[in-house]
Amino acid sequence: MDTSKKIGIALLGAATYIGLGGLYQVHKFGTTHSRGHNNRQVNREFLEEFDEEARSLEQRLLAKNKECGIEISTDIIVHSRLKSFFDDNGNPNDNSEWTNEVEEALEGLNIYKGLGICFNYEHIIPVYENVLMYGPSLEADDILNSPLLTRHVLLMEDKDPEKTLKKAYYFYRLAGVEQEAVFGFTAHYDGTSSFGKAHWNGSHALVLLSNDTDYNSIVTAHEAGHLFGLDDLEESSWVVNLVLDPFHLFTNLMKQGLTSFSLEKWQIEEIIKNARQRFE
Repeated sequence: MDTSKKIGIALLGAATYIGLGGLYQVHKFGTTHSRGHNNRQVNREFLEEFDEEARSLEQRLLAKNKECGIEISTDIIVHSRLKSFFDDNGNPNDNSEWTNEVEEALEGLNIYKGLGICFNYEHIIPVYENVLMYGPSLEADDILNSPLLTRHVLLMEDKDPEKTLKKAYYFYRLAGVEQEAVFGFTAHYDGTSSFGKAHWNGSHALVLLSNDTDYNSIVTAHEAGHLFGLDDLEESSWVVNLVLDPFHLFTNLMKQGLTSFSLEKWQIEEIIKNARQRFE
């Protein structure tokens, strides 16, 4: 085979590789950024379902507690917009789909279980969207003296993930409760690029769930990495990724975008060191 044919075959192979990788990325991003249903009326029935489903989720998660060398007591905050996002009004069988998505997202924390670190879930805290709309007979004094309503007001989500995190942080401070880790879950907002936020080397993390279950688990693990003191790694431009690694085979948990569960040795050492210092 002459040189020109070899070059042609090589170029065709490279173009195919990049092209298929590009289609893969479009598919992944398309799934990740797809919209939720948001077509059910948020009324008392909706909120009662949400509360019952949150209790069921709590029982399932509590049953999964396992012993590790390092155990981290963890609370989970769930916002009712999760149900709006995943619960289609035309499908009576997906009422509790949001709980499955939260559970699958938390599976991402199994990467730390492999390092001898367990997040042991203690409470599921449901927060109802616009809860004050469903108590019109309540007087101002009743609202101010109601721990339940106060909790919902203090934990109400915001389109700015940082503000939602701050609300959770101050809620725990005002309540006088110290929890080693707190994960908040809500649904992804259309038009936003953020899928999570965490306080570096802190205790609070927020995950905005999308329709991509695998990505949700990676985001959850990524935000937990920040709790252990890991920084975001610089992400290559999309052009470089498309040419050199279109299928994202050589990436890292702490990179932004489509990532993997891979961690470098120094990152694992940092995680274990910080976990021992803070939680043993």
